[in-house]
Amino acid sequence: MLPKKVKSVLMAIGLLTVLMVSVILLPMGKAYATPTQVNDNSGTITYSGSWTYDNTGASGYVNSDQHYASTSGNYAQFTFTGTSIKWIGPRNVDCGKSDVYIDGVYDSSIDMYASSWLKQQVLFSKTGLSNASHTIKIVVTNTKNASASGYYSSIDAFEYDTVINSVGNGSFEAGSGTAATGWSLGTNHARANDKAHDGSYSLKSTATSTAVSSTTVAVTANTTYKLSVWIYKNNNQGVAYVDMNDVAGEAQIGVSSGAGGGQWVYSEDIWNSGAATSITLRCVTDNSPTDAIWFDDIQLVALTAGPSWSLSTSDTSLVLSETNAGPLVASLKNPTQNFNWASTATTVPLLSRVDIGATAYTPNWVYASAAVDTTLGTKVTLTYNSTTPALQLKSIWLAKPGVGPVTHTMTIQNNTGSVITVYPQESMDVSLKGTVDPVLWRFNKDAAAPNATGVFKDTLTNGSNITAMTDSKANSAGDNDNIPLVYLDNGGTHGVYVAWEWPHGRINVTASGSTPVTTRIKAGVNTDFKTDIPVSGVFNVPTAYIGTYNGTVDDGSNSFKKWQFNYNIPAEMRTNTAEPFVQVNAPNGAANAAYYPYGAQYEAPLTTYLNSSPTPTSYGIQSIVQDYGWWVANHEGDWQADPTNWPSGSVASSGALMHTKGLKFNLYFLLHDALDNDPNALTSIGPNAHPTWFSNRNIDGYGNSVDLGDTSAVAWLQTRLASLMTTYHVDTFRNDFEPIAYTSNQINRHKYGTDTMYWNATGFYELLDYLYANITAFRYENCNAGGNLKDFATLKRSSVVYSTDVYDPLSNRKVFYDASYAIPSLQLQQPGDINTSWGTGTDKDYAFRSFLLGVPHNSESTAGASGAFTADTLTFMNKYYNLYNSSIKPLVRNANLYHILPRPDGTNWDGIQYFDPNTSNAIKGAVFLFMPTNAGGNTKNIKFMGLNPTTTYTLEFADRTAQNTTATGATLMSTGLNVTFTGTGKASDIIWIK
Repeated sequence: MLPKKVKSVLMAIGLLTVLMVSVILLPMGKAYATPTQVNDNSGTITYSGSWTYDNTGASGYVNSDQHYASTSGNYAQFTFTGTSIKWIGPRNVDCGKSDVYIDGVYDSSIDMYASSWLKQQVLFSKTGLSNASHTIKIVVTNTKNASASGYYSSIDAFEYDTVINSVGNGSFEAGSGTAATGWSLGTNHARANDKAHDGSYSLKSTATSTAVSSTTVAVTANTTYKLSVWIYKNNNQGVAYVDMNDVAGEAQIGVSSGAGGGQWVYSEDIWNSGAATSITLRCVTDNSPTDAIWFDDIQLVALTAGPSWSLSTSDTSLVLSETNAGPLVASLKNPTQNFNWASTATTVPLLSRVDIGATAYTPNWVYASAAVDTTLGTKVTLTYNSTTPALQLKSIWLAKPGVGPVTHTMTIQNNTGSVITVYPQESMDVSLKGTVDPVLWRFNKDAAAPNATGVFKDTLTNGSNITAMTDSKANSAGDNDNIPLVYLDNGGTHGVYVAWEWPHGRINVTASGSTPVTTRIKAGVNTDFKTDIPVSGVFNVPTAYIGTYNGTVDDGSNSFKKWQFNYNIPAEMRTNTAEPFVQVNAPNGAANAAYYPYGAQYEAPLTTYLNSSPTPTSYGIQSIVQDYGWWVANHEGDWQADPTNWPSGSVASSGALMHTKGLKFNLYFLLHDALDNDPNALTSIGPNAHPTWFSNRNIDGYGNSVDLGDTSAVAWLQTRLASLMTTYHVDTFRNDFEPIAYTSNQINRHKYGTDTMYWNATGFYELLDYLYANITAFRYENCNAGGNLKDFATLKRSSVVYSTDVYDPLSNRKVFYDASYAIPSLQLQQPGDINTSWGTGTDKDYAFRSFLLGVPHNSESTAGASGAFTADTLTFMNKYYNLYNSSIKPLVRNANLYHILPRPDGTNWDGIQYFDPNTSNAIKGAVFLFMPTNAGGNTKNIKFMGLNPTTTYTLEFADRTAQNTTATGATLMSTGLNVTFTGTGKASDIIWIK
């Protein structure tokens, strides 16, 4: 077959694990295998000097015999082929110390002293060796423990593991001349001895166009294998790779065009054989190479599972195993479905490239231990060590009680004694297979405004390759700025979801094979990521989530959001039933082009409003935000009130007054350069000047964004903001305009550009975590030019997220529809601009109800400079905010959400349904219905979801009481309910489910 793999292999190197190696190093890991034990009397062991053979006084020894010696310089030597070796012998009072050499290189000194006689002890163990010939040498010395009475050394046995390579001639050592035994060689491919990674021969290509060599390999069905290869390219031109000729879920490994010139490059991948019993391995050169390329040491090694652990939530069961190549997901099931999505078990590969200076290394990871903690659910921590270079990696899997996903976190400890550069480590890498070709669901952030599509649904087929990108950039737009979450839906009956906890990275989804396709999902940092880790430092790999669901995507979404409510949002949001707060903006003046483009903030109208009667709280308002423009013009990082607009000189008086009125005070901060001489300001000039604290990122034409990769900037902000929030009586910290800098010209914790957002995010979370720890009932309102920070690392610290930066009813319903598949409703703040364009009467009902789906927030032109709302606005605020607090908020907090009609489009009916099966309240749920126009008719059939089929429900319309009715859950979910609105548009209603 024509090597169409360039199609994805080397076109998108994200499918590969590729290392540039400038010194010959060992690839990671080994497979578990039955160890081979060699007794001390074997002829394969060489004894030099005077060794005594004892088969009469060695009861309890292996085979009841041993060889022992005490003369310095005597040695025992054993040559084996394998990946590990153990020396077995006794410890006793008369035993001394012996030196151990591996392949002629000193390894360690072994003290065999013990106060009592211990037999069949593992005196020495070495793992992580290449699957090749090695020699262990035990040398008797004239040294001993001070308590020992002699210098004896004993050989009882050796034990080693051998990994079997399924590729019969992957080293190309067998053959005659240019012909390689077992291989069909392509044009300008030949066996050659002018360059080899190991041994004397390799496969050499001098092709300048597509060329393919192949061999047939027998495999065992339903077995996980590791495929690996070493490739050398004389220059960077062309691609070279090994693949499996389109077998289901094939592994594809190699080197892309523009990389790998002048060095041996190691590449590997994991593959499960499924039903296959034979495959065709291919060595392919393509994309117009201009010089020679060599392939060597191709291995296909079965990874027999080692120990395993079960991690289960109420709706996700994951079996984790250990293969020494990394954590292996052996099974992934929903308990109700009992269908194994991971039938082609896959391993999450371990970090495969580390640089020390100019030298690139492939860590020789070896599984060390596992720890299980059942304090909160089940947490399994797998520890892996590398000796070259010296690193420790921990893979931490956690299943908490209740519904929801299993989470996976990794840490990498630098034990090298030098600064290291680490490259991408996937947070999740798993292959999944359903019973049909699945539909991939992903969700745009709709950050500054609703995306045209919003919810993307792609049926995956062979060759599908979709990447959902996410970043922290303010004003991001386009189809590929996503909430980092995907659902893999199996025909609307069950599915899997994968999410990733960071604001900058991607989830890559590929599909291969025949129907049903095998889908591979990788979640992590971008493929060009790299960053430095200091001596003894720890790199925290962002967390990934994986869960299963039974039913529709809405069922999976409700499970995932319930888990977030239980474990992944601020505790105050979970425990304070008054949350989320109904909020309005403080009165603001007219826009001023000189500086205040959004309207200046004034003390006088705010004071008038706060002292008005009836009070704001009587209308259901719980929080007031002092928005953009309360500081001195242009000085965004000064955080001092503009004395012209704020005669008292401080917003503290307003904060105190709000508290006396029973309101929460939300204050808007920008983490931007103040550009002034105030010694207490965040500034690049004056007595407190810190020019290196600021990036070259400018959002609004004034001060540049702070660079939170700088630890001193973070520390200063922690104490300064905590002090200001206390002084000003602030409850909620609100930010905007890219608190996580998208780019920076500074070098601090980040150095390479591709790591800027990683370290700025880390610094921002350090700031927020400090404020949560040091301010009682601290709240954070997440805004970044709208909803640009809809990622789960930021959301876990967010009381609410400002969903979008447009304020009309339709746009808000669109954004809520999309985001509510991923984010709990009580975090989705809906900003509405109350103005005359909303109209009166039913038009205003239609508008207000659009903002009650999540968290209502009246923004922008609320009361105006006079500090007074219109009588009509007050009437609707009183009606809907109090209704929200009494009847809707409990559903927003606790109920399941169903998308019962298509995404709002401004023409056709749209609506959502809440239903709480566990509430004791009279109101069990609500349906919000909207008819923007009657183009689709004035009557709509509504099919309910999530009800109890045998329960009879009473349905009460807020407006159209003549349509009140009763029906069983079964009828409402199957037959549905016909609802009729009159008029030509902007009609709405709420149907209460009781």
